[in-house]
Amino acid sequence: MSKSKVIAILNKKGGVGKTTTALAMTDILQEQGKKVLLIDLDSQCNATSTMQATTTNKNTFSLLLKTVDVAETIQHTPNGDIIPASEQLSKADLTITEVGKEYRLKEALESLKDTYDYIIIDTPPSFGILIVNALTAAEEVIITAKAEIYSADGLINLYKYIELTKKYCNQRSELTVFC
Repeated sequence: MSKSKVIAILNKKGGVGKTTTALAMTDILQEQGKKVLLIDLDSQCNATSTMQATTTNKNTFSLLLKTVDVAETIQHTPNGDIIPASEQLSKADLTITEVGKEYRLKEALESLKDTYDYIIIDTPPSFGILIVNALTAAEEVIITAKAEIYSADGLINLYKYIELTKKYCNQRSELTVFC
């Protein structure tokens, strides 16, 4: 099996279809026979709930804290494989503070690169360490947006944020952004 393609779905605004896009992509890719892992980084846990996963102490928050191994966090649900979220993710910026914090997700996923065809990351509607981890791990970024002024307003700032993360944390020239 070839190496996984890691795709982050993001926008700093809520309610613009990030989770819906991540779930739909996961479903479509699985229907095509691809092995897919969905990672829920949003403390609202909507992807976790939709995938019928349980919120345990083995989740994305504990993974980023390095208290569990990535293999321990994966849940195999009737809807596919997921690393579930936790409400504790809301305090990630205050808790995950050590040097190298930007690389935690990328490092954790290294052991899974030959296991999955695609790894889809559903992100929270904010800037912070969770988004930086998603962008550092990703090869592609999909920005979801609604055709409304508030959704479109932040795209320029979001693109600048992506470029800064790319410059300092993910220097792969193939990091591609889709809107």
